[in-house]
Amino acid sequence: MCFADDLLMFAGGDLHSIVALNQCFLKFSMASGLQENLEKSCVYFGGVKQNDRKQILQQMGYSQRESPFKYLGIPLSMKKLSLIQWQPLIAKIIAKISSWTAKKLAYVGRKLHLPRTTTITRRALVAWNKVCTPKSTGGLNLVNLHLWNKVAIAKTCWDLAHKKDKIWIKRIHTYYIKRYQLEDITIPQQASWMVRKIFEARSTLDRISITFKEGKCYIRQIYFQLLGDAPRVYWKSLIFKNEAKPKAKFIMWLRLHGKLLTADRLNNWGVQVDLLCSLCQTKHESRDHLYGSCRFTKALWNRLLVWMKRHPFSATTWEQQIQWALKSAKGRSQSAQAFKTIYAEVSYAVWIERNKRVFEGVSKEVDNIARNIAYLCNVRASPGIRSLVQSWSF
Repeated sequence: MCFADDLLMFAGGDLHSIVALNQCFLKFSMASGLQENLEKSCVYFGGVKQNDRKQILQQMGYSQRESPFKYLGIPLSMKKLSLIQWQPLIAKIIAKISSWTAKKLAYVGRKLHLPRTTTITRRALVAWNKVCTPKSTGGLNLVNLHLWNKVAIAKTCWDLAHKKDKIWIKRIHTYYIKRYQLEDITIPQQASWMVRKIFEARSTLDRISITFKEGKCYIRQIYFQLLGDAPRVYWKSLIFKNEAKPKAKFIMWLRLHGKLLTADRLNNWGVQVDLLCSLCQTKHESRDHLYGSCRFTKALWNRLLVWMKRHPFSATTWEQQIQWALKSAKGRSQSAQAFKTIYAEVSYAVWIERNKRVFEGVSKEVDNIARNIAYLCNVRASPGIRSLVQSWSF
């Protein structure tokens, strides 16, 4: 294994194998002009007798070190690493994430002085299992790495039963499976933890019912079957092929799930906040009010609808507003595609304006916000849709 100017060489734990490997390395050195640094070079043994170790060290002239050792910050060992051995790396990752929160924390996090702690809480805005589902079912289509790892091991188990031409598969068959079928043997306890994990993955393969074409097994097929089918959300059309900013689409996604940290939700969490809507100063703030009946939001939509040459905004409740949006975004027309972008940008603009009024005490006029949304939609639109947007005079 080679990375940059580092070289990891593996060989059998006997003098003959080491000498043969060293001769190959010397030929490489003569051809390339690259020489090893004896001060940085060392030998790691695993399952080698003490007498053999002494002979190898005398022959090579390298120093001996014990595993596990770190390479590029990752502990390497012949055995499964314990949580304590992983802890330094975990601590570095947590420290890095903590620095990101200090730089990228939203207005709510800064002003409420949320504790910078690594303690896991259950106040996530959306459950991770939901985030890892397809967009059509209300997720963000992120890969569930825990499930993907199980699937990858299951794929390796399938290879073990069907691809007997590979060296590592031949070795496992020779030492553990022998003349038996893979599904009939018990898990060999004397095997390494990785081999045992592969054998345990038989239960994962038993849970799926996939017909593999041309004798090939695909991780993607297994992953989506284990992920399971979930009901589709009725607002999925607002998510697909939306050209708005990523953060605008994310705020819209949280809004459609009803997970924005509005005053009513913060109050339910025990956070002392002003319940009055900061945009209209007439009713208590909630998702349904902020995006349904708030006078500020209505005024913003009416200004944009004049720009889009459409009828004024008539919805007075959240349910009416979302049904109106779904009807306007339906289809593949340029007008529907442009509306989806505008809808996401409005969701974001209203939320940002709300935050600035609450946490910074500053505000913008409706016309300025609408003009900025029109500019963003013009910049981000694809060529076909841009021509339509540009035909609307602000």
